Amino acid sequence: MGDVILSTVLFEYISRKIPHTEITFITSPAWQPLFKYDSRLHKSFGIDLRSSSLPRELSAAKFDLILDLQNSARSRKFTEKKFAGVPVSRFDKLHLKRAALLYLRINRYDPALTVALRYIRIFDADASSENVPDTKIFTAASVKREKTIALFPFAAWRNKKWSEENYANVGKHFAAKGWKVLIFGGQSEMSDGKCLANLIGIGAENTAGRMSISETATAIAGCSIALGNDTGLSHLSMALGIPTGFIFGATTSHLGFFPQGSVPHTVFEHQMPCRPCHPHGGNICLIGRACLEGIKPEKVIEGLEQLAAIHIRS
Repeated sequence: MGDVILSTVLFEYISRKIPHTEITFITSPAWQPLFKYDSRLHKSFGIDLRSSSLPRELSAAKFDLILDLQNSARSRKFTEKKFAGVPVSRFDKLHLKRAALLYLRINRYDPALTVALRYIRIFDADASSENVPDTKIFTAASVKREKTIALFPFAAWRNKKWSEENYANVGKHFAAKGWKVLIFGGQSEMSDGKCLANLIGIGAENTAGRMSISETATAIAGCSIALGNDTGLSHLSMALGIPTGFIFGATTSHLGFFPQGSVPHTVFEHQMPCRPCHPHGGNICLIGRACLEGIKPEKVIEGLEQLAAIHIRS
């Protein structure tokens, strides 16, 4: 989901660069509900790229340009087959630089060339870091923020997951101060979310697996601050304007999708010579995930308190 959220910078950039441009966005059916209220889009479609057919409205559309943000074998086949003859600009995944960093520990990445800027440059090659807008997701209506912290403690890769004990310590700290603690996750994380809520105790509520993605966005929009791993929900939180803390373990600014925008945020990470160890985080670690163990809950709580103070002042 993180890459989908970051792609929203393109909606804003194109709308500013060429007003009244009709933007059609194709994404996974799982994420398409997030774009229901995005006025910058002409249309959005949730489509499995393996599908043999397209909605009639989409197959009949005439496009001037296609921006392939995935640049995968599947996306290339999809665009070539379904939209033959339409010019295509594709995202540069920097495979050689990634391989050099992962396997040779040679860093050739430009720190200013974020993923968000790289997305924009497939549309405008001359764009600079100063031109990158915030990520932004819209909900059905404005939501009043409550004294609530959102926790996103789950991840598809083990080397991205800060421990349950650490999240419980953070949750207990804010619950003791009268905050509500909401735990978010997917259907498969419902049981783990319940265990974490029990560890935190009074004030904690597990929503994992109980909400649709659009309901999740609305619930997050009502929180004051958030804390999560390097996952899509953390990026969704920032795109909803919530001050957010990010736990970065095995991934880094080079390979991880770092937060983008002016919304207050803090990245918590522990420098290790083996970071990054995997293009997506990975599941195997021979040194006990020291990159995650080095991120102490006391420091995270301190950072979150600072984010909360910013929100209160505003």
